[in-house]
Amino acid sequence: MLEKGIFDEYEKCLQDEPAACTARCPIHIDIAEFCACIAGGDFAAAYAVLQKRMPFAGMFCLVCDAPCKQACVRGVLDAPVSIGELERAAVRYGRVPFRKKFKKSKGKGRVAVVGGGVSGLAAAYDLDRRGFAVTLFEKDRRLGGRLWELTGNGLENGLEAEDIEQELQAVDELSVEVHYGQFVDAKMLRRLQDEYDAVFLGAGVWEQPFPVDPVTFRVGSENLFAGGSLAGAHESLIEAVSSGKRAAVTMERFIKKVSLTAEREREASFVTLLAKSMEYVEPACAVEKSGREKGWLTANEVEAGLGIADE
Repeated sequence: MLEKGIFDEYEKCLQDEPAACTARCPIHIDIAEFCACIAGGDFAAAYAVLQKRMPFAGMFCLVCDAPCKQACVRGVLDAPVSIGELERAAVRYGRVPFRKKFKKSKGKGRVAVVGGGVSGLAAAYDLDRRGFAVTLFEKDRRLGGRLWELTGNGLENGLEAEDIEQELQAVDELSVEVHYGQFVDAKMLRRLQDEYDAVFLGAGVWEQPFPVDPVTFRVGSENLFAGGSLAGAHESLIEAVSSGKRAAVTMERFIKKVSLTAEREREASFVTLLAKSMEYVEPACAVEKSGREKGWLTANEVEAGLGIADE
């Protein structure tokens, strides 16, 4: 006979379900772990959590539109956690330059990325780390795309030109071959498709519309894949990042000749099955920003606020 209460004990298991905010995040950052690092005053560890899922975290996190905030369960009690502000704090106080730990073999295949904007950079980043030889074609003389239009917004996000310049130094670490000032039209795109195993199109606009699969980001039945605004991510920066990352997964599967759709149900945003009771959670007042310019403190002020300043 089963011991009394054993089924009640089983029901306590969370079944490895992610928090609501992590499930809503298009790239599924472990926000609970991230917040725990912030609470402990370890901004470097918090930034490392962001880097696990967010390419070029030092600039993308400064302008992340934080859709995770909409799913925060505190919203029904008082106010959702300002995760976007915490991300920006992790960048300002914990950022470390990206360093590739080891060089992967580039024998998996050759891929081309057209467009060095948000989705193109995300795709190039992930494809390089997956072991592909990546060539990126950018029509301008610099990478970053629409990010440059978001600089100098002060309290809105704090993104500055030097943030972009500093973070793009990671491209050298990635061994991505970049061709600047290279405009790609329909004729050249076809040539790239013939020369490379797969091609990612991350240009903001294109000559003619074409259907993009919302799950695989594949264009028709070709070796062409698209992201960013071409795949519907018109406004959300984090959705554009997600489209580049998810297209990179498909491109690897395409080259390996395996299923493009298997086990991808939770790759985008989804609703978690984890239920959180707010019955015993005390309401809390929202934290107001500092009046200091741009809302950022000095390193000494941060240490003092955390109680770790020198005596």
